[in-house]
Amino acid sequence: YPGLDDHWMDVISSQGSSLLSLDLSGSDVTDPGLTNLKDCKNLQALNLNYCDQITDCGLENISGKYSLSNDVLS
Repeated sequence: YPGLDDHWMDVISSQGSSLLSLDLSGSDVTDPGLTNLKDCKNLQALNLNYCDQITDCGLENISGKYSLSNDVLS
């Protein structure tokens, strides 16, 4: 989503445990922005297609916090 960046991640992550899925495709969210999802313990699906600012390191940092499969972390 154009215009969606790390500043919006505070708003999104405020959903906490009620956030079940999130599609950040095409956004400008970065690795540090992903760390805002730490309190979203029930996150089951995360789509990161065309998120050029997210690196393998950022994915590794969040992959241990959720039971997401590789096909969900796309």
